[in-house]
This record gives sequence, structure tokens and C-alpha cells, in this order.
Amino acid sequence: MADFRAGFPNEWQIGGQGLQNGVSQRGEIVLTPEGDIGGVLPAGAFTKRASEKLNGTIRSPVLEAEKRYVSFLVSGERSSALRLVTNNCQLNYKNYRALISPNLQWITFQIPAGAKNLRVYAELMTMFDNPKFPDQLSALGGDKANYKLPWEKAAENPRSWFGVIRVVEHETAEPPKLELGALKSLFEEFEVSSYADVADRISARITTAIEAWRTGNATDEDIAWLDGLARGGLLSISNQSSEKLSRLSAEYREIEGAIELPRVVPGLADCGPGFEQAMLVRGDCMRPGEGVPRHFVEVLSKHEEFKPEGSGRRQLAEMIASPSNPLTARVMVNRIWHHLFGTGLVKTVDDFGHVGEKPTHPELLDYLAARFVEEGWSIKRMIREIVLSRAFQLENRPSEKSSESDPYNRLLAHYPARRMEAEAIRDLILATSGRLDGTMYGMSVQPWREKENADRRLFPGPLDGGGRRSIYIKNNLMETPKFLGAFNFPGGKVTQGRRDLSNVPAQALTMLNDPFVLEQAEIW
Repeated sequence: MADFRAGFPNEWQIGGQGLQNGVSQRGEIVLTPEGDIGGVLPAGAFTKRASEKLNGTIRSPVLEAEKRYVSFLVSGERSSALRLVTNNCQLNYKNYRALISPNLQWITFQIPAGAKNLRVYAELMTMFDNPKFPDQLSALGGDKANYKLPWEKAAENPRSWFGVIRVVEHETAEPPKLELGALKSLFEEFEVSSYADVADRISARITTAIEAWRTGNATDEDIAWLDGLARGGLLSISNQSSEKLSRLSAEYREIEGAIELPRVVPGLADCGPGFEQAMLVRGDCMRPGEGVPRHFVEVLSKHEEFKPEGSGRRQLAEMIASPSNPLTARVMVNRIWHHLFGTGLVKTVDDFGHVGEKPTHPELLDYLAARFVEEGWSIKRMIREIVLSRAFQLENRPSEKSSESDPYNRLLAHYPARRMEAEAIRDLILATSGRLDGTMYGMSVQPWREKENADRRLFPGPLDGGGRRSIYIKNNLMETPKFLGAFNFPGGKVTQGRRDLSNVPAQALTMLNDPFVLEQAEIW
């Protein structure tokens, strides 16, 4: 099905810095973080050629399922994984295997029935590309390490790698057998009668392997011997064996040590030709109906305007963000206005449709939308333009006449009084006590919790969040930070252009009794 010894197979998608320079050649050495030789690679795709800190992903084309099973000859360590993905579903433990051995092994999956319709593909990935990292439930087959740690703790050691040599399909459940050529060559032409004979044969075999490697003629069996001996510490391969090697090793350690943790954002890979998604009969994934042509939202465009390449997602994004599409700019400008004034020019910020409200100032909305596009879709510039306007600088006391004619101030005769948002309340308390840390960027901080729940990735942080601004407090979908949640902090499960507003006794009680407030009051 695929052989990575001569290069990356056609139609397989390759990603990550660890695979940028192609596959390894037979006999390449791998350096440890200390600069010593830590192994010898066979021909194949290995992410650790330059450093175990470099990430990598390999994604197969859709499996045709001509046979019932697929096996991968792989190795890997430290939260790298191999999986089969069905219908792009990430929440899948059945066909998910952690790679936990530096030795090559065959890992076998049964290909799901209807794989072609379900668009099943295989994927290899290092730690930071693994959506199950850290594995809180130890659910990845074969992995006994349970990372009941916050992400930042589990990621303190960023080293992770995998290697793959071959992929085969077969009819029976039994995986292919590992070849024993490295051991077979010891005795196939010689008879031994004592342990001394065995030692002599091993010594001669090692010498042959080293000489073959030196001359560039090493076989797979030679590499297996050298790699096993190197990883077992049975060869004299210190970086101090020569002055030149010591200097090069020091340079490598300096460069490798400067590699920082990657910044990971979930995204979509647009791989291979596109296809028309089938309409599922009664929502049953096993009963696909006719394909639905890819197109933009019907009420906003005509079918013939959409000419997809690949999946069509790029064209869709271009149409949404096109300067000729006024809706995107209007929606964004309206949300900025809502953020600054408490109410949008279109009050229903999440609904510009037939059941939404009409804009109070349509000409102003169009003017700001045009300015937004002209200024390169810059949110900062749009905020600057609005806050420098006369409307924003009005006092917030209404006149008697405006109170009668426009009680809801939709015509902006005065600046509307606004409720402070949850983040501003918390930050103001920290600023008052003198504990506010205005440092920008850096890792998120776990919110304070009375107790942790490691299985749900709910870990306690310092009561004051280390003084960090609220924008740096980590928000977990499982549980909103307690103090912020009392003041209508959004949960994050759905997009909200407008936050909920409530006035309940719990808010007053929070300001009176919350441990965070009491602590900051003591400091003040």
C-alpha cells in the first residue's frame, strides 16, 4: 500500500518541520540532546532526524478497503500516535494507538465497513499534533502512562517522534511478521559449538556492520545491529572522542536547545480532490443519499458563482472575506459598535435575517463597513475611529426631551450607561489592590478551583491568577471560571455576539464573600 523507504508515496499528505527534508537514508545517525549518537536510522520517514522537538504528521488518502485489515510498520515514543479517522471524527478511541516503543513493530487495524463512504484515512502524528494529548484517561490502546496533568506541565518535555517504513493491506487479522534477518545472518553459514563461538560470530558481525556503514554499503540487517548497539550503549560513540566532533556536538546542542514549544491551533487540512457530501437519509451515516453540490449560502449567491477547487473551503473563505461581500463587514462593524456602546446599530447582533431588527442608522453602518474594508479589516483602527467620534464622547445623562421621545436611546442622544463585563470587574479589583500584572502574552493561567478534577482537565490555579489579566485566565468548556461566571462570562460552547445580562443576588454575594475579593481587600 505504501513504502516510505524511497520517499513519500504519492497522495499521502506530509506536514510538520520534522519531515520537511524528506525521508531518512539508510544509516543516518540520530543525536541525543547531549550531542551523543543515540541511534542509527533505517530508510524511512522519521520525524527525529534533526531533533525530537520537531513535529510531524503523515496522512493517508482515503482507504479503498479492498482488504479487511491494514498494518503499519512503525516506531515512536512520548505521546506520538497512529489512528484511523472516520468521517473526520476526532472523538475516536477504538482505532487509536499510542506509539510507545523505539523498536519497529507492526500495528494492525480492522478497516471499518463502508470505509470508502465513511472516508476513512490513517494518520500518524507527534505529540503536539495529537488531539488526545495529554491522554487524561489512558485510553489510547497500549499506552499505560496517564497524563493527569495540566497541558503546560505535560508539555514541559516537548520531545516526541515517530517513524514509519511500510504500510500493507491484508485479509487476515494476524499482522505481518517481523523479519529476523539480523539474527539469521549470524549462524546461517556457520556452526557453533560453544559460547565462545557465539561471541566470535557476534563480534565479527558487528565489525562487518560498522565497515559496511563506513563505506555506505550497509544493509537493513547492518543498520538493525548498529541501532540496537547504539541505543543500548554498547558502542563507544561519545561526542568527546575527537575535538571536531566535540565542537560540532556543542553547536548542535546550542541550536537544538533554542527550539521553542510550538504554538498549536486546531485547523483544517484541505487534502485531495473535493467531493459532494451525501445527504444522509434520516441522519443515518450508513444510508448516504444523493450528493449535495458545494455552494455558498443560497440567499446570498447563485450556484454558478461558486467554482470549488479541492474541498471548496478556500473559495468559501474568500467569498466571505471578499470586499464585494458587504455582509461580513457589516456584521463585524456592528459587533464592534455593540462592544463599545452596549447595543449594536442592529440590535440583534447574531441575526441580520428576516427575524432580526433593522438598523437604526443604516447609512452609518454602511459607511463604517466601507471604512473597515478600506483600512484592511483592522479592528484596532475601527475602534479608534469610533471612540474619537462625538457620539462616543457624549455625556451619559439624558435630557428630559430625549427620555420621552427615545426612552431606549436608540438614536444616541446621549452615551448609554453600560454594565462592566466580568473581565473588567476582576481586572479592576486587581488594579485597586495593586496586584494587576499587565504583562502581555505568555501561557494561560488555570483559574482558582476548590478542588481539581484531573479526568476532566480541571486543574486549580492561584486564587488571584498570579495577578494576570482576565484575558489570560484559561477557560475550559467543562467549567467556567467561578468568579467570572457569576458576571455573565460566556461559556465558549457557542458563538455569542451579545452576552447575557442578568442582575441576580448571586452577583452581590460574590462581591461580598468570594475568596478572591476578600484576598484582594486584605492586600489593599
